[in-house]
Amino acid sequence: WTVSGTEAVPTITLSADQRTATLTFPSGEYYTPVTVTAKQGGVRNATGGKTLYADTTMTIPGIFPQGAYRYVPAEEFNSYRLIYDLDIPVKGNFAKTPVPYTVNDAAKIGAFSRVAYYMELQKAGEPMQYVWVSMDAFTNDATRVGVPVAWQFLKDVTNMRVWSNVPNIRTNQTIAVGNIEFWPESFNGTVKRGLPGATNKYDFDDTPTNGEYGSMQVHDTEMLTNSCIFTYNRFQKNDTTELGIGPMLNASNNGTDWTQTYNAGQYSLRHFQVYVLPEPTTSAAPEVVSTTPMIGSDGIMVEVQFSTDVLQDSLSGAFTVFGGRVTSVERDGADFSLVRVHVTGVTADTFRLAIDGVKANTSTAAPMASPVTATLDRPLPAGIAEHVPASLRAGYVPIYSVNVPVTKGVNWRNGVPYSLDATKGLPYGFDRVAYYFEQVRKDGTGTNFVWTSFDAWTNDATR
Repeated sequence: WTVSGTEAVPTITLSADQRTATLTFPSGEYYTPVTVTAKQGGVRNATGGKTLYADTTMTIPGIFPQGAYRYVPAEEFNSYRLIYDLDIPVKGNFAKTPVPYTVNDAAKIGAFSRVAYYMELQKAGEPMQYVWVSMDAFTNDATRVGVPVAWQFLKDVTNMRVWSNVPNIRTNQTIAVGNIEFWPESFNGTVKRGLPGATNKYDFDDTPTNGEYGSMQVHDTEMLTNSCIFTYNRFQKNDTTELGIGPMLNASNNGTDWTQTYNAGQYSLRHFQVYVLPEPTTSAAPEVVSTTPMIGSDGIMVEVQFSTDVLQDSLSGAFTVFGGRVTSVERDGADFSLVRVHVTGVTADTFRLAIDGVKANTSTAAPMASPVTATLDRPLPAGIAEHVPASLRAGYVPIYSVNVPVTKGVNWRNGVPYSLDATKGLPYGFDRVAYYFEQVRKDGTGTNFVWTSFDAWTNDATR
């Protein structure tokens, strides 16, 4: 197997019938596509004989660990940063053990203006339920927006935005005022804050008491007894936790917030995430910090590092290559100050990249103060740069690169697994073709190489 697009290394397990290989990637966020290739000559049948007819490749789009990006509009979701990710265990016991977050990036976050919660629940054989609720920040401490194991928040929250597929939740709209019940203690249904419509049953205005239990509830206050947006309870005890999306009528306590349901084991999927909307760290115009050319999968890729996060919508048309052309531009999904510019058609040993009009990812969208032009060395495969004189390789553009497999009987009838294929970006014809072949000894004692070029016999670069 080979993996590209991430440095994460998956673990591989084979099913008992030896027909299903499962690649499990470490928890985290994979913002760029990840390509997994089952190698021809590497994957063989159980007797070790026959292999795949050709490499088989699957590309997984850049995704978040699960769901939110699928259901929340991009204009709401895209600027939020994930800081906590939790596959909710059936039993918590967080009074004695740490919360088992698979992502815990609260320490990496500076100032933020909003907080969002995303929960997915699913019972076997039933549709998945989800809810996203964001609100103005109710604290300036990112370490206190997760599961409340050592702090309390009994307060109103403002400007909630909610998306959900669960009935009885006001969704796809902004809700002026809600309230949260976050605490690690036990509690009862007695009205604590005196919110209008509250009862002495488990609802949106309960009272913390002594003991270990835990409440993490968000409510749409105006909906009164149908106010529950989501609940995560009983996480402090070494016992079954309580989960729910939307209001619920519990016959045992005549409450609506899922308290005393002890129901976490009923769900096969229990996924919870916490996001924040970072405040811009600076209102200054972006400046170019560095430009780094490298070989990409489709030609040359230049990584441009800016001094601050930049606005995605400002990137189109902001980059120009002299002596080549720009094929695409993308902002990194995790680091909004990093931009990748894909370039093709460069034949000279150096080329110029002009950058102008890129704007800061802030409310003022301040543009660059002045254009920047960087003169860059054309990146070449290491062997060519080292062994082939510049006078021989001048004007040539690398369009294919492939690592030759050791295994005999390779069959590439479905295509060659090139690590570089820049044929689609060629904007012109060509009159010569060159081949470079290199053998490096495993023990590092020597390298054999050859470069040969000659007049073209075809005008089709794919042939």
